[in-house]
Amino acid sequence: MSNAKWLKLFNQLKKEELFFSVAQIKFLISESAISFRFDRFDIDSFDENGFGDFGSGPFDYKEIEWISIPGKPEFERKNRDEILNSRIISQPIGEIEKVMELLGRFEYDTDEFELKIYGYK
Repeated sequence: MSNAKWLKLFNQLKKEELFFSVAQIKFLISESAISFRFDRFDIDSFDENGFGDFGSGPFDYKEIEWISIPGKPEFERKNRDEILNSRIISQPIGEIEKVMELLGRFEYDTDEFELKIYGYK
C-alpha cells in the first residue's frame, strides 16, 4: 500500500478519534510481529512517510506488511499469587472498517475477532 494511502487512513482515524491500544504490526524485514498502538499519545508522531518515534524506532509506511487489530483483547491480571478476573477491552474494528470503505480500496480481512489491514499480501 502506498504512503499516501496509509497517511489518508491514519489521518481519518485520528479525525474520527478511532484509536486502538492493542495491535500487532508486521514489517517486511522482520520474521515476527511486534506490539503497535494508535492512541491519543501517538497520533502526532506520524507524517507523510511514516511514524517518527515508535518504541522500537521510526518506520516508513512502505515497511508495513500488515497491521492486526483485535476486536476484544483480553488481559490476564494477577495480584501477587492471586489470579484476578481478566480485563477485556473493546476496540473499534467495525468503525475502522467503515472508514476504510469510505476512503477507497484497502486490502484487509475481518471477522468478529480481528481486523487485519495489509500493506502487502
